[in-house]
Order: sequence, then structure tokens, then C-alpha cells
Amino acid sequence: MAVQSGDVLRVVAKMDTPGGVVQNTFHVKYSGEVEVGNATFQAAVAGVLDDCYGAFVADLHENLDFVTITFWNVTQDLPLNDTDWPTLVDGGGVGNMLPAQVAALTLYGTAVARSQGRKFWSGFGGAALAADGRIDATTYNHIQNGADDLLGNIDAGDGTFAFGNYRYSDGRFAQWNTRATDLEWHTQRRRTYGQGL
Repeated sequence: MAVQSGDVLRVVAKMDTPGGVVQNTFHVKYSGEVEVGNATFQAAVAGVLDDCYGAFVADLHENLDFVTITFWNVTQDLPLNDTDWPTLVDGGGVGNMLPAQVAALTLYGTAVARSQGRKFWSGFGGAALAADGRIDATTYNHIQNGADDLLGNIDAGDGTFAFGNYRYSDGRFAQWNTRATDLEWHTQRRRTYGQGL
């Protein structure tokens, strides 16, 4: 079944490292007067994620491989076929890979009170580590540029979609409007080897 106006979909960006799978989960909401085919919608979302990660792919370690992007229509409670990354294959960074738990953190603001998005980016090469232990300035700018790709209304078929926070308890969707990336590295505790989260 095609994606209908108002549908919310869960999208999982999957990468692989020698230590295990790394994945990031997103939620997007489609808005449009008419439905859009699944393949068209998936291509639009995958293209945006490809641009997002592509902005800092040179900072990700060469042993990080881009595997697939999975989709689940939350509103219709239906899976969609997986799709390949449009262009990304692997990272471009060399040297030692930073530990899986070490991540850059981007916070996404919404127009809804107490609804803030968080995205942990990991898989970076050692060059992304500045001498003072923070995120290297060039890498930081790359991450900010990539984070920008997830803001605003994005074209998909005859409508648009947006990234945001989805609350399963009542179906509330809060669109991401702003972003800010911390210069400090953060720890995503559950992202340890073998967990794949």
C-alpha cells in the first residue's frame, strides 16, 4: 500500500563495522494531498540520509560500511522493502577507529514543549579527534552541514516529508526545526559491540 498523507514511518540507517552493526533510527512524516508510491517515498528519504551522512563520510572510518536502509510504516503497521544507500559505500577516514560508544551528538529542537530530538553519530576515524580531546573543527563543521539536511520540509512525489520526534503512546509527531551539535564527544551507552544500537 502506498504512503498516505499523515503517515509516520520509522527509518533505520544501518552500517557495519568490524565490531558489529551500527544503526540510527529516524521517524519521518509524510504530508501531501495525494498518496505517494512506496518506492518513490523511500528513494526521497534515502537520498536525504545519503546527503546527511555524505557530508561527514570522509570523517567516518574506512572500516565502516553502509549496509541498507529499512522502513516500517508505523501508521499502517506495515513493513516496506529495504533499500540500498544511493551512493555511500564506506567511510573515508584512516588510522584507528574511535570506540563504538564515542559519538558526536546533535540535538534537534521542535515547536513542542519538552520534545527534543537526539542523534548520536559514531564510527569516526582517529582524525576526527582534536588534540584537546574534543571533536576536530573540520569534522564538526561537516557534522553540522549533514545535520542541516534533516531540517525543513523535503519533497517526495506530490508532497513533502519531515524528520521529527514520534511518541508512540499518543501518535504525536514533532517536526525538527533547529539543530545544534556539541563540540564535546558523548557516550551512547547502549551502543557497545554486539548490541548494534
